[in-house]
Amino acid sequence: INDPNYQPGTNAVLSIAVDKLEEAKKYLESNGIKFIGETMEFPGEVKMILFKDFDGNQFFLTEDLKGKR
Repeated sequence: INDPNYQPGTNAVLSIAVDKLEEAKKYLESNGIKFIGETMEFPGEVKMILFKDFDGNQFFLTEDLKGKR
């Protein structure tokens, strides 16, 4: 990338799918991971929340809600 202001970890966000978002979030928090904002939910579609790892890279933790009632 030829942009002198580019910072690693800011151009793309990887999503990590889990079966139970709240359980995974609690586990990660207990290991020092900091979450950004609140859990977003798109009913019948997906729940997701943004977090940073210890190097500042951002990830989405996601739970697929399709088929769950």
